[in-house]
Amino acid sequence: SIGYGLGWKLQLGALVPEFNYYIFEDGTGAQYKLDQFNGSVWTSRDGTYVTYNPSLQRLFFPDGRFWNMNVVSASGEPDAGTRYPSQIEDSNGNFVTIQYGVGAGSSAVNTSGRITSITDPLAVPGPSNPS
Repeated sequence: SIGYGLGWKLQLGALVPEFNYYIFEDGTGAQYKLDQFNGSVWTSRDGTYVTYNPSLQRLFFPDGRFWNMNVVSASGEPDAGTRYPSQIEDSNGNFVTIQYGVGAGSSAVNTSGRITSITDPLAVPGPSNPS
C-alpha cells in the first residue's frame, strides 16, 4: 500500500502484478482482476473494460484514453512491482504527466507510488493557471 499516514492513499490508479494475472485498481480504490490473456493483451471478464498491453506498458480505456504505466515501485516499497501511470492521454492528444517520489532502497525518482507532481504541458498560463 502507498500510505500517506492514517489510512490515506492518493493515486490515479495502479496495476498490481499477481502470479498469473493483474489487478487494476482505479482512483477510488476499487479493484478489478485482469485475468484474460489472448497472447498480447490482458482484459477482464468482470465488466471492467480496460485492456493492458504489457509490451507497450499501456492501459487502454473504451473512450480512447490510455495510461503509460512506466513507473514501477521499487523492491524496498510495500507495493513493490506495482505499476503507476507516468502519462495519461485522451483521444484528442491532450495529456498530463505524473512524477513520483524516490522509493525505499532506491536513489531514482519514479520508483514509488507517491505522487510528487502532475503537470499539464499544454496548459496556457493565465489568471487561473499561473506559470
